[in-house]
Amino acid sequence: MHSGIALGSRAIRVAATPVIRRPHAHAHARTLTTVGPRAAPSPTRPATDQAGGLRPEKGPDRNALYIGGGLAAIGAIWYYYAMVENPRIDEVRGGAEGLGGGQSVEDAGRAVKGRTQEALKSGDAKYQDIKVEAQSKVQAAGDQVGQGVERGKQRFEELKDQAAHRASEAHATAGK
Repeated sequence: MHSGIALGSRAIRVAATPVIRRPHAHAHARTLTTVGPRAAPSPTRPATDQAGGLRPEKGPDRNALYIGGGLAAIGAIWYYYAMVENPRIDEVRGGAEGLGGGQSVEDAGRAVKGRTQEALKSGDAKYQDIKVEAQSKVQAAGDQVGQGVERGKQRFEELKDQAAHRASEAHATAGK
């Protein structure tokens, strides 16, 4: 009962609208033909999928494929990380065996001490270079300040002499 009223009101609205104002009139035609219990499907616009076998349904074979692919991916990740870790583990084991086998603790200590002294010497040389550079910059800044102070003193003396000269001139003209 309600579908007949809805269909009738929809048909009146579509028919009442001028053709010029309806640029998509064909869109409403499909709606009108498929609304209601007696409407037959249009053979030119099928409502079902006509693609055939392009989209196969999920089945047990597809689920097995997903499970197998996931397991293969997990195995590949494990293998990759296992191969990356092996050289590092072998290196650590080789270092531990090497200490006990051919190299004594004193030799290892001397090697570490030598590397430490080399690092200390290179660090001290860099420190001395930076220190000399900083001292030269401080000296240059001090020279600039000294020059500025000298210029200020000279300007002050010049202005003082000018003021004294003007004062003596003003005193001389006032005394005449």
